[in-house]
Amino acid sequence: MENLRGVSEETARAKPLANTHSIWEIVNHLIAWQQFTLRVIDGEPYVTLSGEKDWPPVSGTWENALQELQSSHQQICNKLPSFSQEFLKENVPGADYAWRVLLRGIASHSLYHAGQIGLLKAAAR
Repeated sequence: MENLRGVSEETARAKPLANTHSIWEIVNHLIAWQQFTLRVIDGEPYVTLSGEKDWPPVSGTWENALQELQSSHQQICNKLPSFSQEFLKENVPGADYAWRVLLRGIASHSLYHAGQIGLLKAAAR
């Protein structure tokens, strides 16, 4: 979220580098995966997202996208303390890896894209 501070709607829509997603597209992608992770935690079987489920189109307002990103991230963070070590070692339904791998993965995914957002912000200046 810190990397997104001060990003205007215009900058969020921009594609200052060839063959890249916009900041807004990346934010929507992060929201999609965070919300999907929450649904999996709540019992939905894991499947790999693809197409518009993976990279939803830009719609609504930039402010709403930022709020959704913050909210889904906070919801995941709020659930973490309730997970026992035993639970974290269990496999995610529909996947061949444990919950701890999924949760580390969603954190790494967010950090990776935060780096992209930083590069796009710099390029847009």
